[in-house]
Amino acid sequence: MRDITATTALTAGLFLSAWGGSNQPIVAPAQAASLNVRTGAISIMQNPQTSSPAAGDDWNTFAHNVQRQSYETLPTGITPQNVSQLQLRWVYPAAGVKPTAGFNASPIVVNGVVYIMDTNGVVNAFNALTGKPVWAKPYVVPDTTIGKMTPTLYDGKLFVASYQQSDSDPNYYLAALSPQTGQQLWITKVPGPIHSSPVAINGVIYVGASAGDAPQCHAGGIYAFNENTGAPIGMPWLTDPNGGASGDGGGVWSSLTYDGKQLYYGSGNTCRNSPATANSIVALTPGNTVANWNLQTANALLDDDIGGSVLRVGHSALAVGKDGYFYHVNALTGQLIWKVYLGAADGNGAFATPSYFGSGTTGTLIVGGGYIHDPDVVSPAGGRLFGLTPAGVKRWEIDSNQPVLGSVALTPSLAFTPIDTNMDALDPTTGKVLWSSPTVGYSYSSPAIVPSGLFIADESGRLYAYGLPATPASRPALTPAQILQIRLRERPALYRRPKFCRTFRNFKSM
Repeated sequence: MRDITATTALTAGLFLSAWGGSNQPIVAPAQAASLNVRTGAISIMQNPQTSSPAAGDDWNTFAHNVQRQSYETLPTGITPQNVSQLQLRWVYPAAGVKPTAGFNASPIVVNGVVYIMDTNGVVNAFNALTGKPVWAKPYVVPDTTIGKMTPTLYDGKLFVASYQQSDSDPNYYLAALSPQTGQQLWITKVPGPIHSSPVAINGVIYVGASAGDAPQCHAGGIYAFNENTGAPIGMPWLTDPNGGASGDGGGVWSSLTYDGKQLYYGSGNTCRNSPATANSIVALTPGNTVANWNLQTANALLDDDIGGSVLRVGHSALAVGKDGYFYHVNALTGQLIWKVYLGAADGNGAFATPSYFGSGTTGTLIVGGGYIHDPDVVSPAGGRLFGLTPAGVKRWEIDSNQPVLGSVALTPSLAFTPIDTNMDALDPTTGKVLWSSPTVGYSYSSPAIVPSGLFIADESGRLYAYGLPATPASRPALTPAQILQIRLRERPALYRRPKFCRTFRNFKSM
C-alpha cells in the first residue's frame, strides 16, 4: 500500500526548512508592491482601499499564490472554536433563480471582489461581502466557449482563457481584462485548450496548454507572452522543445508554480512521440526551453498525467499523478524522496493539488486521491482525501462518493474543502469534520478563504459565500433545507450518481 523511497530524516529536513518551525509559510503577502525575487510574491492591486475590512483579500490565483500553497496567513476571524457558526452569507444566483451555466473554475478574491468564470465563458465580478454583481462580461464567444481556468490577477490585469473551441471559432485564447470593469485589454491565440492558471514574471506571462491526447494531439506545453500586450515571445515553448514541429508536446493541465527561480509544472501524455518531459514533474528556469530537471513518472504515451499543480514548499516539490501515486521530489535536484500510493489503479488516479499544514515532522500533507472516473464503472468507487506526515505515512483518510479534486484551503488552524455535495471545515491534523454545509452540486473547483470570508463554486452554477453571523448579508441566501430541496430537483450529475456512503477513518495508530 505504501512505497517510501527515502529516509524520514531527509524528509523532515526538507520540510523543516520549509516552515522554520512555525505555522507561517515562506511567502510574503501577495499585496507586495512588486515581484519579490526571493519569495516569488507578486503584486496584485495598487492602492487598496484600507477603509474596507476586505481590503487585504489576497487570493489572487489558483491555490492562493504562485507556490500553490493554498495557505492564508491573514486573519479571517474563523477559528476551531467558532467555525460551527459559519453561515451562508449570500449565494449567486440569488434564491429562486436557476443558473444558466456551471462553474468548473475556482473563485479568486482580491481586495473585496470575487472573480470567477462560468462554463459559458462569462467572467463575473462580485462584491465579496454583499454578493452584489460588479460586472459580468462574456469572454470570446458567449454560450459556446467553455471556461475552466481559474482567473488570475497580476499587476492590475485579470487573466482568463478558453478551454474548448466555440462552434464558430476553432482557436483557443488567452486574454487580459480590466479587474475594475471587465474591459478586454488584449487577447492572443494559444495552440491548445487552457485549463491552468498562469504565472507573471518580469513582464512575461507564462501559461500551460493542455490536451496532448489523441485524436487532437494539440501542441501542449508552456507558452510565453508579453504581459502588457499579449504578443508571443520567441518560438512556441513546449514541454518538449522539439515537439512543436509534430504538434505533439505533452499537455500541461495544472497551474504553473514559481518559487522566484524556477517554474514547476506537471505534464501529461503525448500522441506519437515520447519526449522525456511528458508524464513528468518538470522544473525549468523562465525563458529557457530545456528543463533543469524532470522526473518522468510514466511512459509518455500512457494516460498518466501529472494533473494537479506542483506544491512548492521549502526544498520540496509535491505532485499527484493519474498513475495513483503521490510524489515528493527535491525541488533543487529533481531527486525522488518518496512516493505513496493513493488508492487508484494506473490511469485512474487523482487530479488534485496538495496542501501542507504545520511545521517540520509534525506537519500534515493534505491531498486528494482515489478515483477520478465514473463511480458506476470503477471499483472501488469514488475519491479520497488523505492527511499524511511529511514522511508520507497516512494519518487520516476521508472517503467520498465523488472524485476529490483541486486543493484544500488552509488557515493556521483549519482546512476547508468540498466533499461530496458539502462544504466542510476540518481539523487538519486529525481530519475531523468541524463544520459542514450542503451545496446543490458537486464541486470541481477549490475554495478560497480570506478576510472577506469563505468562497466555493459548484457544477450546478452556484457561487457560495460563507461568513460568521457578525457579517451582514444583503442578498437573499438559501437555507440548508432549501439547498437540499433544490439538490433533489436538479440531481447533481457531474460524475453521475454515487455508489456508496462517505466514511471517515483515522490512522493515529500508524
